[in-house]
Amino acid sequence: MSWFSLETPHNSDFQSKMKAALKFWLELGVAGIQIEGVEQLNDSQLLGEWKNLTSQYSSDGNARVLIAWTGQQDSRQIFSLLNETSADLLVSPYLLGLELEPTGQKVENTIRAYIQAAGEKWPSWSVGGPRTRHMASLVKERLLGLYHMLLFTLPGTPFTNYGDEIGLQELPGQSGVSRMQWNNSANFGFSSKFSPQGGDSSGSNITVEAQSGNSSSLLSLFRHLSELRGKERSLLHGEFMMLPRLVPDVCVYLRSWDQNKRFLVVLNFAGTQSTVTISHSLLPPEATVELSTDPQRQEGQLALKDLTLESSEGLLLHFPYVA
Repeated sequence: MSWFSLETPHNSDFQSKMKAALKFWLELGVAGIQIEGVEQLNDSQLLGEWKNLTSQYSSDGNARVLIAWTGQQDSRQIFSLLNETSADLLVSPYLLGLELEPTGQKVENTIRAYIQAAGEKWPSWSVGGPRTRHMASLVKERLLGLYHMLLFTLPGTPFTNYGDEIGLQELPGQSGVSRMQWNNSANFGFSSKFSPQGGDSSGSNITVEAQSGNSSSLLSLFRHLSELRGKERSLLHGEFMMLPRLVPDVCVYLRSWDQNKRFLVVLNFAGTQSTVTISHSLLPPEATVELSTDPQRQEGQLALKDLTLESSEGLLLHFPYVA
């Protein structure tokens, strides 16, 4: 039986089984539950009932969330659907519209349209997922760090698929079923009772073990971004301002909150060096390097006039609030 069929709202057996499944996982302590294909659900009241059930398991400092997933890519349709549901978050493949070779202008327009459509709603961002493959199978390798910086610094909630933090890809001819690669053993760190999934694991640097001790790895970048996102108020719930784009492939925006440290995000989507002058009344002449996707980038102060970014470099700068 198709779970989200026309008969679903009237199928008491489905509803009781669904609630039993939700209770089972909630009692095990999961932090959230994701429901896919909600655009096919003909009774939005069902999501309301599931949301109420999820909320019953929330406690102070230990919230449980109900996440809805839709295949829609149009920003207005996405938030129209969110208005119709009771989900805490609605995840979509919206950013897949950026394609393999995004330009700064394309990224800027895509972000602006989504934030405008969101209005007062809380947005979420993702590149890839269970239905759309891992990020590394969808974008060029040189852009992986750039996309992670984008996801973790935009307003709203970033979503990543397991393995995106190390650049995991699907095996040829498969989608969304690659096993997480913890190390280079035959079973990638899983029990020997699991049969090998195929492919040569020896010497691969696409493992957690190989990247954990490497400060220039994708995993190291991911962990740093995740840590910043969790502790910096400007990145958590700060205001978002897109700054003028003076170079075609460079996207620049500002995150700020009250009197907290400000963050300036500069993303170069070009496969070559780009030089840009960033000027605004809210900005100082110099800012401090917080993080870069380029391992060769030195720490310290950078002048915002004639700022040179390396090929596909994402640069996260910070400067203090000044009254």
